[in-house]
Amino acid sequence: MPFACESALSGIRETGFHTCVWYARDLNVPAAWKGRVLLHFGAVDYEARLWINGRSAAFHRGGQTPFTLDITDYLSDGAARLALRVRDSADVAQPRGKQSWTRQSEGCYYTRTTGIWQTVWLESVPAFRIGGVRYSADVERGILDVTANVLGARSDAVF
Repeated sequence: MPFACESALSGIRETGFHTCVWYARDLNVPAAWKGRVLLHFGAVDYEARLWINGRSAAFHRGGQTPFTLDITDYLSDGAARLALRVRDSADVAQPRGKQSWTRQSEGCYYTRTTGIWQTVWLESVPAFRIGGVRYSADVERGILDVTANVLGARSDAVF
């Protein structure tokens, strides 16, 4: 499903409240992929729980933030069945950006979006890699500290 169910482009075009939506997909990782396999979600609104081959694999809360999961250990001969449950709420306490909490869009608030609303993709990465970099500047002293999170070493290390 390439578009959120509320979107006209989805073909569903149902703008009512959806407190729970489900997605399922089979995937096969190319045999040429070596190292680790990452599954990226650009954004899922609002609470996402992922199962891979029937095993709970991830939970993410937040409708505007990306998340990534290393799914390598969940694969069975490069194959997997993904199931994603997404819960959303009409509760005004839930962060929602400019999404309307009423049935109709009004003023500067637009139609709600439930479920996957940003790109989802798989990526093959080396087992030994940089997982992230943090910069910290001390302008007065002219110092820049750089910390790299190195993954795949005997134990993950920070340099």
